[in-house]
Amino acid sequence: MSALAGEPGQRGTPAAVVAAAVSTDPQFRLPVRPQLCRGLHVVDTPDGVVIDGGAERQHLRGASASTLRRLLLPLLDGSRDIAGLAQATGWREPVVHQAVATLYFAGVLEDAAQTVPPPEGEGPSETAAVWMSRTLDCARVHPHSSHAALAAARARVRLSVRASWQQPLRTALADLGITDVLPLAPGEGAPEGALVVADLAAPRATVDRIVEETARRGSRLLLADERDGQVAVGPLVDPSATACAHCARASVALRPLPPEGFLDAAPTPGAVTAAGLIAEELRALLLRGEPVQSLGGRLVVDLADLSTTPYKLTPEVGCRTCYPTAEGRDGLPQEDGPLHYEHAVAFPPRHLVNPKAHQHHFRPENVGLQFERLRYPNNPRQPLPDASLTDLEKLAADAQQPPWPEALAALMRFTAGLRGPGDEGEFTDPTRVNRWAPTGGNLGSPHVYALLRGVPGLPDGVHYYDAADHTLTAMHPHTEHLDTLLTALGDGAEDGGTRPGVHLVLASDVGRVARKYGPFAYRVGNLDTGCALAQLALTARAIGLAHGLLDPHPLQRHRELLVGAAGPALITAAVRLYDEGSGSCR
Repeated sequence: MSALAGEPGQRGTPAAVVAAAVSTDPQFRLPVRPQLCRGLHVVDTPDGVVIDGGAERQHLRGASASTLRRLLLPLLDGSRDIAGLAQATGWREPVVHQAVATLYFAGVLEDAAQTVPPPEGEGPSETAAVWMSRTLDCARVHPHSSHAALAAARARVRLSVRASWQQPLRTALADLGITDVLPLAPGEGAPEGALVVADLAAPRATVDRIVEETARRGSRLLLADERDGQVAVGPLVDPSATACAHCARASVALRPLPPEGFLDAAPTPGAVTAAGLIAEELRALLLRGEPVQSLGGRLVVDLADLSTTPYKLTPEVGCRTCYPTAEGRDGLPQEDGPLHYEHAVAFPPRHLVNPKAHQHHFRPENVGLQFERLRYPNNPRQPLPDASLTDLEKLAADAQQPPWPEALAALMRFTAGLRGPGDEGEFTDPTRVNRWAPTGGNLGSPHVYALLRGVPGLPDGVHYYDAADHTLTAMHPHTEHLDTLLTALGDGAEDGGTRPGVHLVLASDVGRVARKYGPFAYRVGNLDTGCALAQLALTARAIGLAHGLLDPHPLQRHRELLVGAAGPALITAAVRLYDEGSGSCR
């Protein structure tokens, strides 16, 4: 197989790349006895095979795809391991391994070796069992769908909801095999491990009591509501991962129904929809079959146009449960935005992580992001001297003062540059960009701009370091732009211009990073900058340069003077280099 793609028009991932990733990445678990998931449809196409019905439609392309469909797929019944499949097909084991790895990566296999005995009782319906199997790859938490059925049998749910929701909820959950579903009587506490569903239309005292009790016990809590043509599901509170029940309660408005309305069993127009959405969230959380949309947040569905609006729940800044360090603090922080951001993008605890999410690193569109680069083809360029690791060692060992061009070449390359073919110990992999400094997703978010004045061997002005070509690209021919930027940094030529003025500014390409990581890109960009600064400090120390950090924020208002209209959006660091230290530059 030459490629695997999930959507029409999407570039495929070569099967050899998939097999290598599955073999070497510890987060992938290749099935020991691969079994094709139930409920899938396999259809021949002119250029391969389409497997539909799973988490994503998969298109296997290439000359070998039809052979795989004819010889291998019928044997994937969970009775054979890789060696057995090789014997049955007559293929070599590495070939079978690559084919199975491709199908596993595509999300159409489960591991029959990991099957657990069926739970006591009725268990899920046949339709639900097939659904659990064919959607296994939505989260890839379980190696086999029988684990989801067992989780359903062990789940405990307690309901404090309006009468019109109770029967639809119990019916939907029973279909999944969740049968321990009971009303939560007034004054009754939820049993250990139970998930409580609280209707915001319940009497205020009832909701407050449930919130207090679940917070005290550390129980999971799902809030829900339905009225005025809208269904609201969430926040879903998990004490190990989200804001506490008190913060969730504070984030929503209580609108108690009249007692007769709460007790009326006659369904409202949205009652069945509300029950279905609540059951879906409970299924996602309790069975771990797919991501939980309302975990630490809220989904509001408009019943008229069926639009969905998500809201993120973050803790109250002064909450002593969510922020224990707030205890004893005299006042609240003046800016609470950073706290809300950190909580909103924080990783979930290990038991709530979806392994499927790790697979996005290997998607072709994300792999391709590392090859994107800034180009200024019409601007003057200044080649820099080569700067390999061997060259750096020579500069560090040489008693002679290194010229500024050589010093800057080393700083640029090891801060934000690429490894060259001649770098000892490095294998040049054409499928990835080999960088000196580690960056999130290997995207190389930091870009370096040099503000140069009176530097021997280099022209004055604002320059961009092109890592791919190891050159400086002039950004502006006007020296007043340089003056504006240096003035903003508050670091003008205090020595009267007698010494070279060298400033490096780091800017993060958060827009490109966000195409892979979403809102987490802001954190990735700043973490990448920290790694780049560490590399810069080590390199500067090795060649005898002193450096000092400056406040980069005043440059943000002059961003276009520095990076241009289409340059990186976030300026993250500014550094001044000094020609005094353990050595000096000339």
